[in-house]
Amino acid sequence: MRICFIANGASIHTQRWVNSLSDIGHEVILVSPNTTPAGAIKVANVIDDFYPKFNRISCYLGCLSRINSVVHRLKPDILHAHYASGYGFLGRRCNYHPFLISVWGSDIFDFPKKSILHQHLLTANLNCADYVASTSHVMAQETHKYLKNKEIHITPFGVNTNYFKSSSPLNQSSDGDLVMGSIKSLEPIYGMTKLVQAFISLSARYSKLRLLIIGSGSQYDLLNSMIQQAELSNRATILSSVPHDLVPQYLSQIDIFVVPSYQESFGVAALEASSCTVPVIASDVGGLPEVVVNESTGFLVDPDDVNALIQKLTVLIQQPALRREFGLRGRQFVCENYEWHDCVVNMSNLYDRICHTASTL
Repeated sequence: MRICFIANGASIHTQRWVNSLSDIGHEVILVSPNTTPAGAIKVANVIDDFYPKFNRISCYLGCLSRINSVVHRLKPDILHAHYASGYGFLGRRCNYHPFLISVWGSDIFDFPKKSILHQHLLTANLNCADYVASTSHVMAQETHKYLKNKEIHITPFGVNTNYFKSSSPLNQSSDGDLVMGSIKSLEPIYGMTKLVQAFISLSARYSKLRLLIIGSGSQYDLLNSMIQQAELSNRATILSSVPHDLVPQYLSQIDIFVVPSYQESFGVAALEASSCTVPVIASDVGGLPEVVVNESTGFLVDPDDVNALIQKLTVLIQQPALRREFGLRGRQFVCENYEWHDCVVNMSNLYDRICHTASTL
């Protein structure tokens, strides 16, 4: 089956979908207004030499004609736009069917709230699509605000459990350091200041507690400043983003993984930690309750309650056996529900249903 993606070629999520769908036999062509890193796409064809990116609007409008020409020349079995706003607009304007849109997160939770114009654009894109897919149930519910009388297919973004697995003992000795941390974008919406506040509070009680945060973003300097003012630089490390293939290596250094987000469309980072048998404390928002089972694979807390976060961290700091139990259950939960190969097959099955329906019309 020939699938044409209109998506961000610089995104690791796009790259994983394209490579994995190609691996199971689909002919995938990635059409991206963004430059795709060399070597990121190993099997599929990449077409990304489009209009110069003076700004986002000129990029979309400038490359629209060429993308439309490419799509109609390729004649794919399915046109699949990943991200309902900009890429959904490009797909809609191609006027090619069957047309599938996958919603990703900010395109649904943030984009339509910017203005009435943004809301109208999103609504037009979604309702032009023949099919719509979402990585989480909570995002599907949000999408239904702009999409009437159409099923939304759940296509989770899973974890390669053969790659994301523990490389260190699950039950760390009480004599060693204990590391709490996170691997997330350092933007206000992800609540990393709460994680640092919790660490500062707990560090006075637990002398061997360490903090590891990995990510880049607008709050990088702020987080470092908070650590320095608390005079805890020798016990905390904040690194800029690392290559995705090194994430399991860093997860193996973390004993308690924290996702203190104010908003989260799904929760891939939490799943990756669970797959590495790391217990997770996450905010009870968005898609996180779908990937963190409260009091089984971790804890869910109120995103605005730093004291609740500190309380649950204290429980896991003091109970290594519970950390081990949560970690093992988390690994099992991911293997049973979010194994990456199963997610790829799920998407492939959706393609089969779309093509079968198209052939009967």
